[in-house]
Amino acid sequence: MKKSSLLGAVCACLLSITVTPAFASFVYNYTGNPYTSVQSPYDTSMAVTGTLELAAALTPNLTLTTVTPLSFSFSDGINTTTDATATLTSSQFEFATDSTGNITAWVVQMFTFDADAPVGQLRQSSLLTENNGSSVNDSVLTEICTAFSSTCIASNTAQAQVLDQPGSWTTVVPIPGAMWLFGSGLLGLVGIARRKK
Repeated sequence: MKKSSLLGAVCACLLSITVTPAFASFVYNYTGNPYTSVQSPYDTSMAVTGTLELAAALTPNLTLTTVTPLSFSFSDGINTTTDATATLTSSQFEFATDSTGNITAWVVQMFTFDADAPVGQLRQSSLLTENNGSSVNDSVLTEICTAFSSTCIASNTAQAQVLDQPGSWTTVVPIPGAMWLFGSGLLGLVGIARRKK
């Protein structure tokens, strides 16, 4: 019994050492600056914020290159647009990086549209954040349905914007899969040691 338990623990440790570190995904977080031009219900305390998940880290020295995110979620301070709600054919994700892979330029744009939105509901929204060398801009627009007759036929529009003040991107680096396996192997050894005592 003791030999089989020890053998299992040794196998778990060897497996954790030999498995190639595999990253599940890379997450990039965006924090924009507060809007300087607003229409109610937006105000100057709000800003564009968001999270973008990619299958792999952006490579160094990219020029503006289109990427396809695994998932995303961006907020304009009132509404949140995700990969599940955005009109994906109208969404755009382009990035440029420096020699260490940090984002230096970008164009992120997303759009939602619902012609059947009832009165009081969001009919459409758009969100754009860009710092592409020729334009630095975070801008958002929403339309709320105010009249409905089989589809939304009238809406109130609100928008907000901040110009020439680029936001910032931070990266969340995931823990490699091998580290999780190594940790579980160590826990197994600790459990065996406790059983012996």
